[in-house]
Amino acid sequence: MANRILARIVMPSSVIFEAEVDMINLCGQEGQFGVLSEHCKLISNLNTGIISIIVNNQERKFFVYKGVAQVSQEYLNVASEFVVELDKETRTNVMNQVAVLKSTLDEQDSGESLSRQIQEDKIEKYESLLAFI
Repeated sequence: MANRILARIVMPSSVIFEAEVDMINLCGQEGQFGVLSEHCKLISNLNTGIISIIVNNQERKFFVYKGVAQVSQEYLNVASEFVVELDKETRTNVMNQVAVLKSTLDEQDSGESLSRQIQEDKIEKYESLLAFI
């Protein structure tokens, strides 16, 4: 693992990415920052944006809707409720997903139900994703 750092991106239900990487660029609350192996320890809140990972001179990009990054000299962990690998998603698919969520929301009773709040939260996340595709 010389000159590499173990990177993990996780959501509550699954591991989205895990590999030894050359570099990671993150959208921290205080601004963009990069992480290499032997980085100093830190914990940072993440803004909604793009995480760029360089592996064997190839870049992989992930959209993250806020989250937390934990960095040590050997690893980087990113935890977020909503992460999408950009190469695996299309604008049309996301727009269709938003339309389905809005349709489902329209069928629910108006009010402040938990189900309605969850649907509105999903719509907000997918609409944020659209700005990056």
